[in-house]
Amino acid sequence: MSPALPLGMPNPALHSIPTGVPDRGPELNAVYIGMVVPATVIVAVRLGWKYCQPKGLGLDDLFILLAILADWLHTGLGLATVQYGFGHHAIDLPPFDLKKAIMFWYGCQIVYKFLVAFTKLAVIFLYLRIFTQWKLKRVAQILAGIILVGSFAFAIASVFECNPIHRVWDRQIPGSCFNLGASWYSYAAFNTICDLIIIIMPMPAIWRLQLKWTQKLSLAAVFLLGWFVVATSIMRIVSLPASAKSKEPTWGSVNATIWAEIEGGTGIICACLPALRAPAVRLYRYCIGKSTNDTASRSRTYSEFHEIDKTNGSSHFDADGNNNNNNNNNKTHGIFNHAPPPNRRSNVNDPWGDAIPLSTAQATATRGRSIDDDGSEERVMGITKTVDFDVSDV
Repeated sequence: MSPALPLGMPNPALHSIPTGVPDRGPELNAVYIGMVVPATVIVAVRLGWKYCQPKGLGLDDLFILLAILADWLHTGLGLATVQYGFGHHAIDLPPFDLKKAIMFWYGCQIVYKFLVAFTKLAVIFLYLRIFTQWKLKRVAQILAGIILVGSFAFAIASVFECNPIHRVWDRQIPGSCFNLGASWYSYAAFNTICDLIIIIMPMPAIWRLQLKWTQKLSLAAVFLLGWFVVATSIMRIVSLPASAKSKEPTWGSVNATIWAEIEGGTGIICACLPALRAPAVRLYRYCIGKSTNDTASRSRTYSEFHEIDKTNGSSHFDADGNNNNNNNNNKTHGIFNHAPPPNRRSNVNDPWGDAIPLSTAQATATRGRSIDDDGSEERVMGITKTVDFDVSDV
């Protein structure tokens, strides 16, 4: 029996394999390193940028950090599988190395469930932070719960796919295993459906914003980047039949393993891109010689003009729409008392992290209006509240 090897140390047993024997190990190593490195760089830039902003880090940043940590663990386990011969035909591997390779591959399957779940939750919590529509928030909260429960259930199923557990990598041990193919297909369908919902979810809210259609398209394009993740997920589904039917996972599951790693890394990168719009725009304008002041003046705004004081607001207007609270003009809370002039500018926190000037949102008195469900214009207690985006830089 060969001793366990530290990660990265060459495996002498593999050197005894004759030249010319098929080996996809180098291909696997290239994919693992090629995906985790750029994902790590992008996450580091995102967290560094967000940390320096007035609003700081949020729950979406916490989940993207958990996702990249899971990606590193997934990569480490993947490199260990290659170290023990994953990418070779089972018949070409010594029995000890074959068992080790399958054992680490088994660990990859479990970690993969958490990697994908954390990435999806990062996007959902981004939605919860930047969108105000209560319907969208409710759908996002329900979907987050489904992803948490579903991913945990599938991870537990992966842990106990065989009884006893170590029969996963040693089929000579008496016991039983459930239908792995059915489990993989079920999780793939669950994963892809959740991705599609996440992509489509913000589109109605974006389309109802009071913007030019070109601006709506550019804003929607930021969120539609998730289609790259769906594409990789579909490619993984296409590769599952060969993996499910193969009697030697070290060879038959290589394609599915590659697409799983690509899906994980691509998901993290796409989840970070909306949050990196602001620094990317500033860097671009710096490179072409434009000032940062011009960048700030044209950045996207997403804010309410002022917080409505609903408690005190009901007594400010009578049935005729007249203001009966003239004695309270010195109060500072609510927009019923001090409406700033139209050209007043104030800094608000952009949902992508940078403080930007706000000048386009306006509050106007109205009579007998109700709340508009789209969230782009909301009329409460005789006051119109407008939410505005400036997406010229997207």
